[in-house]
Amino acid sequence: MSTSREMEFTLNLVVTNALAALEFYEKVFEGERGEIYEFTNRQQENEANIKLGNVKLRLLDANPIYDCYPPKAGEASPMWMQLMVADVDKTLKLAEFYGATDVQAPSELMGLRHAQFTDPFGYIWTINCVLKEISFQERYEAYLTLQAEQASEEETDVEDAANFRQQTP
Repeated sequence: MSTSREMEFTLNLVVTNALAALEFYEKVFEGERGEIYEFTNRQQENEANIKLGNVKLRLLDANPIYDCYPPKAGEASPMWMQLMVADVDKTLKLAEFYGATDVQAPSELMGLRHAQFTDPFGYIWTINCVLKEISFQERYEAYLTLQAEQASEEETDVEDAANFRQQTP
C-alpha cells in the first residue's frame, strides 16, 4: 500500500505526569507543542505530544491498567536519548533549573561538546553540539587514542582498541 505521507518516527515515553513532562521538554529543548489530551476527571490517561528537531515524543501518563510504567527511580535505564543542541552548557543549566540531575559534566571529545543528565521523569539525555567538523577517519583515530589512554590508566593491554574495526557507512 502506498501513501503520500513521509515516514515519521515517534518515540513513546511513559512518565509520571505527561503534562509536566511536556512543560519540561518545552522549556529545556524549546520543543514544538503538538496535540494534548487532558482528562481532568480521570487520572493516568493524559497524553501530550511534542516535536524535538525531527523526532516526535508522545508523552503518556503512567497507567498500570495498560502496563505503562515509567523508568524506576534509581535504576539504570537500558536506553537514553541523544540530542544535538545549539549550546550544551545553556541546555544543561536549563535542565538542572527545571529539575534534572547532572550525570556527566560538559566535556569535549572528537569535535563535540557533550553532557548528560537525567530528567525529572527518569530518562537519560545526552546533549551534544558540534565544535569542529571532523572526518570519520579522525574520529576513528581519536577513539583508538582514547582507548589506549584508558587502557594505560587501568594498566590493561590495548588489545581491544587494536581489534576495533573501522567500518564506514
